[in-house]
Amino acid sequence: MDIANKDGLTLMYVVQARVSALLSEKESNFSVSDWSKEWLSKEAASTDLINKTGTFRRALWQCLQLKITPMLAGVVALADRNSNLDILFRHQQDHWLHQLWLHMLVSQEITELQYSKHLRSPTHHVELTEIPVTSEFSCRMPFSWIIYDQVEQLLHNAKKMPVKDRTNVASDLFLQSQVGKIISKFVNTPEKTDLLIDCYLHDFIMMTHKKCEEMKLIEHAVKTAAMQMHTQNTAEDQVFKLTIPGIHAAYSAILGRIHNFSQIVNCYPAAVEKLDTVLAEQTNPLVSSDEMTLDVMALCLTLEQLECKSSMLDNQNERIKWLEQIQLLKPPVERILRDLSCSEEDSDIISYGAISTIQLLRCRHLWNRVLCVQLFIEHVCGTTYKGKQQSLGIKRIKPLWTMLGENSDFTRANSMEVIRRFLNSCNQSASKHFFGKNQTCNVCAEPMQNPVKLPCEHITCQKCLEELRDINDRKCPECQYEYPDDYTLMPMEESRDLILAHNHYKQGCNNFFLALVSELCFAEDIPPEPAVIDMLMTCVTRESKRKQHRTKDFTMFDDCIDPTPVVRSFLLQLLLRASVDSVKDHLQRYFDQAKRFLEDPDQFMELCVMYIQCLEDSYYSDGIVYQDQHQLRMIMEDLNRALEMFGGGTTMVDHLEAIALSRYGLMAVGTAMYKCYIENDASLSASAVRGLCDAAWKLCDNSQCKWPRIFLIRQICRRHGIDSLQTLATIPYLAEWLLPPEARADGNDVEPDRFIVSGRNYVQVRETLTKVVLGEDTRKLDQVISANNDPNHIKEVNMLLAMYREITMCNVHPEPERHVNDQTKERILQLYQQNPAFAAKQFAQMMLSNQLGMSCPQLNVTTNQDRGHQRLAAVIVQALIILSCTPDNALLRPLLSLARNPQVMVNAYFPTMPQDDLSEMREAVLQARNTRGADPNPVFWQCPNGHQYIIGDCGRPYYTARCYDCGANIGGQSHHASAGNVVARTNDTTRHGHILGPANGRRQEGAVPIRQLTPPSAAIIRMLTHISMFLGANHNAQGVSELIQPDVLPVNVPNFLWDHICADMRVLEKATGKSPDDCAVLLHLVLDSMAKAVPRGQVTVDGGLTSKQSRQAWEKEFARVYTTPLLSGLEDQLNAANNDIAGDERLGNNPLMRLVYETDIQEEKSLYSTPHIKDAPNLWQYRTRITMESLSQELGEKIAAHQEKGPQKCKLLQAFLEKKHHLQALRHLPAILKLQHLLIQRYQHSVDRSEAITIKIKDFLSQLPEGPVHNEYASLIDSYADAWNCVRQQLPSYRFEVGGDWVTLQEEFCSQPVDGDTSILSLLPGSRGQSVCSVALVDFLVYNTQNEFLNTYRGITKQNRQAGQKVNIHDISSAHLISFHPERDLLPMVMANCNYSLEVGKKTVIEYDFATLEKQVEERLLKGKPTLIGQAKMVVFREDYTNVMVFERLKMKIAQEPISHAVQHQIEDELKNLADVGDSLAALDLTIGFLVSVGGQPEMLVSDFMKTSLSLEVGLLSAKAQQNCQLRHVQSLWLLLSHTQAKMLAKCGQDPFTNAVTEYREELDPDSIQALQEGFQHMNVEIFACELFECIMLQISAKRNKNAEDYVDNAPFPLRDVLALYIEEKDGTPITHLADPSVFPGTVLVKHVLDVWKRAIRFLQAQRHY
Repeated sequence: MDIANKDGLTLMYVVQARVSALLSEKESNFSVSDWSKEWLSKEAASTDLINKTGTFRRALWQCLQLKITPMLAGVVALADRNSNLDILFRHQQDHWLHQLWLHMLVSQEITELQYSKHLRSPTHHVELTEIPVTSEFSCRMPFSWIIYDQVEQLLHNAKKMPVKDRTNVASDLFLQSQVGKIISKFVNTPEKTDLLIDCYLHDFIMMTHKKCEEMKLIEHAVKTAAMQMHTQNTAEDQVFKLTIPGIHAAYSAILGRIHNFSQIVNCYPAAVEKLDTVLAEQTNPLVSSDEMTLDVMALCLTLEQLECKSSMLDNQNERIKWLEQIQLLKPPVERILRDLSCSEEDSDIISYGAISTIQLLRCRHLWNRVLCVQLFIEHVCGTTYKGKQQSLGIKRIKPLWTMLGENSDFTRANSMEVIRRFLNSCNQSASKHFFGKNQTCNVCAEPMQNPVKLPCEHITCQKCLEELRDINDRKCPECQYEYPDDYTLMPMEESRDLILAHNHYKQGCNNFFLALVSELCFAEDIPPEPAVIDMLMTCVTRESKRKQHRTKDFTMFDDCIDPTPVVRSFLLQLLLRASVDSVKDHLQRYFDQAKRFLEDPDQFMELCVMYIQCLEDSYYSDGIVYQDQHQLRMIMEDLNRALEMFGGGTTMVDHLEAIALSRYGLMAVGTAMYKCYIENDASLSASAVRGLCDAAWKLCDNSQCKWPRIFLIRQICRRHGIDSLQTLATIPYLAEWLLPPEARADGNDVEPDRFIVSGRNYVQVRETLTKVVLGEDTRKLDQVISANNDPNHIKEVNMLLAMYREITMCNVHPEPERHVNDQTKERILQLYQQNPAFAAKQFAQMMLSNQLGMSCPQLNVTTNQDRGHQRLAAVIVQALIILSCTPDNALLRPLLSLARNPQVMVNAYFPTMPQDDLSEMREAVLQARNTRGADPNPVFWQCPNGHQYIIGDCGRPYYTARCYDCGANIGGQSHHASAGNVVARTNDTTRHGHILGPANGRRQEGAVPIRQLTPPSAAIIRMLTHISMFLGANHNAQGVSELIQPDVLPVNVPNFLWDHICADMRVLEKATGKSPDDCAVLLHLVLDSMAKAVPRGQVTVDGGLTSKQSRQAWEKEFARVYTTPLLSGLEDQLNAANNDIAGDERLGNNPLMRLVYETDIQEEKSLYSTPHIKDAPNLWQYRTRITMESLSQELGEKIAAHQEKGPQKCKLLQAFLEKKHHLQALRHLPAILKLQHLLIQRYQHSVDRSEAITIKIKDFLSQLPEGPVHNEYASLIDSYADAWNCVRQQLPSYRFEVGGDWVTLQEEFCSQPVDGDTSILSLLPGSRGQSVCSVALVDFLVYNTQNEFLNTYRGITKQNRQAGQKVNIHDISSAHLISFHPERDLLPMVMANCNYSLEVGKKTVIEYDFATLEKQVEERLLKGKPTLIGQAKMVVFREDYTNVMVFERLKMKIAQEPISHAVQHQIEDELKNLADVGDSLAALDLTIGFLVSVGGQPEMLVSDFMKTSLSLEVGLLSAKAQQNCQLRHVQSLWLLLSHTQAKMLAKCGQDPFTNAVTEYREELDPDSIQALQEGFQHMNVEIFACELFECIMLQISAKRNKNAEDYVDNAPFPLRDVLALYIEEKDGTPITHLADPSVFPGTVLVKHVLDVWKRAIRFLQAQRHY
């Protein structure tokens, strides 16, 4: 053995030292010291081991090998990661890199390797026998990945130091570390330093960037960035020296720019080769050694090739390709141009230097030019224009490109003047095109537009005549003929088609102008120069020839005049994109201009409200409220600034800005209070929330205005419920200031009476009942009931509601005197029972005695019952009353049956339950086929990704094709299917009854549409279903329990359903964006509608819900009759209902309710002046915030309103919003894949499932040291949890492929969200059990979310579904995904397309520009996105790493073949003793371990591989094996040697199956033994013994975890069946008579397998075969 010398180390010495250290650590863990000293000799002295090996010396050596091998494997796995050993072999022993390598490996401090930590499983502490060697690239620097982790930790710590140049600090710390000291020892010359830095930089880029083709470019970028950082942060006289920490810091500083570069290169791959040439030639002015310019160079090269060429003008495909390239380039280009204005104050970020800035200004102008032409092509030359109309726009592309020139900047007047002239020329040429060259208007002398023929036959422009008529001039401009007053100025009938075509063209031009102003004039939220704004002001008003000012739609054209003045918010919202201070003069001018059209003071107030709403929207678009501590501080500053502005504002705009800031900030305060003090949200700092509350307190007290405090109260109550305010008011700190004095007197602990929505008759009954309770005669109540004209069941409903409200609810008070006495109850009950209109006599008695809750105690009113419970109970009680009193109704029959007689619904498909849509999809496909000549009985098949297709004729594949959905190979050849293609399942897995499982699995449930139901309708119907079941369980819990899957005990049914009802309320809040109070009002309105509304026409739905189709028809009809009318215009209906509730006199004129619902607003005209505007109540009214839910609701209403008027519009936007809940999870896919990769590296082969399931996420994170590794894991797991919680409800019905099988995820796995208590097993991607969750999540996001929606998008836009790029999921970035955050990305987009308009004499109208929003969604999120391919990588658990897996992996490297029987016999004959077999088998085991990793040539001899590649001294001890066995025979040879060894051991009386589990060791009974012995007489026992041994080794005795979810105990199975199936699956030759029960008895089971094999061997020995 080599020994270390004075000058250096040897590999042998280093390995010896590390193995020795591991062995010492292991020995020190033994509790008995004597054993630790003599363990080797004592274990080698085992009789079994000596018999197996032949001698004590061999036993000693094998024992030592068994102990040393795992440790040696650990050292090798550490040393050869990323081909690290190659570095050692590339250099001689005396080379400094060789010695550096050895010194790093020998250092435990640098290359940490501990027995307890790295060579044993994490919780079971089982010694690992297999340690995988991971290799992601071929490294050049010794142990570069270890250095990487250590430097990252150093930089993380350095960031906490208050110094500017953290890189130098980290470099100094690095030199002081152990690895730094070793490097300094060997790297002592500039040449060595340069080589070391180059080697490490190569490895660093491979670890971070991973793109070899860009290696040289990134290396250059990092070096120049490091130099730029040095210049930026250090003194001029300090010499620059690139260090290892400097590489990390430089790359981190340019990481965003590197991502931009990569995305540009993805769009324009030729840029890499061109950049390599540019760097080599050093002639480009952007090439610099002092400044990082890589991304700028790539941008310049890419933009230059986008020049508008003639080929693009003539070819539509070329134009589409050009537009798609621009779309792909948009994200990186706009990020680069946006970052150009970044500050250089942050020393950790490399901003653009002087060289880059000059070129980027040129790029900005070129990009503006490109975008302008792109917008023109899309809006004016798109597919909506045909023939000559399209050619009219195409002809203008080249002139536009030429007119724009090289300095296009649309924030400046000269570029906008070019656009004005260009659009005017477009309009003029279009007028000439449509109406003739010589036809001009005799008033404006311009080309005729919308010509109108007067009675005198003269023709004039419509707009000119309307202007003249506005000043009472009704004379023909040419002949002065005066036409009648009632003459309609309609365009000429014969010109109608031309006018429509011209207007269509002008609309396209105007859409182009709107998009240009929105996207380029106000780019990066920077206002254009004043001259541009002056020009834009002329686009909203126009001065006529008679000097009259008129409003018009935002356009360059002057023929869009409003008949009545309208103030629009489009320009205002554009101005507000910038900081208010920078455009304040323009805002005041806009405000003053708008005032000119609004003479009525009330209209002026509406203008102020619209202005404030626009300001609020702009604040909200700038950032998400209450997301983190930084934003809480920003909001606190906003509140303080608002207070200053209240005191120092001089203009109306100042005061309105202060009000808007106050409203925005107080909205955030209310939500932060709710999250912190009621929900106990741990993500919010209590001190930060306290500071925010202090700022709000200060504003409320010092603003000299009462309305901020009232607005805060309204915000809390209207968004979170009055009970939330009352809870907050119990906190002493908040109680001091939160409630105004007039609201503190409210001691009412009873919920407001929401039954009041039932109408005046109910109120009259309730008031009269109250008087009866106070002592008046009951006959008055009888008279009131008889007097109204309601149907009897409505009379009874009103009476029961009043009884519950006025009598039963009194039990909430602890004071007995507030309860209704028994005598009064008796009088009321007597009246009830005597009234012939009332039928529910017993029900009334139960209500009066507060005994509604029989099995459901939640229905009983208890003392001091919390208001949330009261609110929900009131809804359920109203449902109980209505379902008890309402006559049978087909539309209500499912709910009536569930509430009255639940057993009849046992075979019903419950409303809103999930279903399997496979049969419907098939039916739709079949109906859509061309039936002429089509096969009447087609067979459905499934592609490898689960998409179905049809094969006709015989139904078997005969040729191959591509899947229409994903592009995978489908079909097959000669009736043999291609890999992964299977016949599709035909069974429908939809289940009857309630199938949602426990409600705790719905904690994170979002609002999603169900079948044809909108999210709010789905939430309401599901809640009504649960309420009906709850009412049924109240009297028949057993009957309801029979309807629930999985089973729930009858005693647990009430709580089970109550929890679901609470979950339904939360979902309804999300679906509508309303508070719990408003949702309760909505439910009361629905219930009232159910009692009163009569469906139009005859209802033909199946009330028994006996099929999926009848369920869907019932859901659709129920929504049409009861929910859709209420959800349409929901805001107005809720406002009206809340006003009725707040004005209810039974509340005792509750001041809090009146404040919350704004019933006392009285406007004073004196408040309209600037100093007093803040006291105007209208400006402090509650406003429902714009949300994605409100957008979906608005779009749904619009589509419903226009369904009968023609083709549906905005199909893409509707489809996107319906899928939004799942699509938003796609942004987490890169993080999920990275998490899987890291966990596979950490746990591959080292953990069992039973261990992994015990490791909770919070425990896993707690074991990681604080720093970048911990932070990265925590962030990745948060992303996984967010994505899982978004989609988990859909996973139980989702089928996906795992290991060639199509499976679904168990419902129990999907029922729980991922949190700190979740097992780490859920995150590990595996092939079975809970580890399948991670695989299912990735598969669902890839195929069912991204790819499926891209198919939908391409179908709607009529694109080729096979078109587009395909990217493997392991190569993706966020740029490849439909990636967005619903609040940060979507909501600002929505608000930008939400416009306000105020028409004189009317209220402000909110309008969504759905068409533009749809276009933006398409452009920003969908265009250019690739189809994803590939599947998640799998972790191999320790118990799965069996002989089966080893040989499966071997077959992937080298195809295996059996050895001929003749050769097998000769090999067996040559191996005469047990020792030779053992040595041969040991050598073969080692060989297999290497072949599994590196593979080899199938024809290479095994003996040659052992000698040349492994340098084994002892190999195969059979000459025949050496001569004939090739690498393709390895498996067969291993089985032969193992079987030979087993037979020899059995012959010696030893147990050949020492590792077999006890389940398979049971001995046969005497009868079975006799039957088996007789059967052996009729079988080829030699073949039987070989096949049985192979089955034992490769299948039966394979390690399996009994705790695994998919574990099946095969011990009681018939052995003949298991063996026959094994032989069949491997395509072996069946054993004669094995299936014959008279030969091989069925009583011989798998648990007898070892005994059977031993008896077969004895039988052969007895027959003298051995």
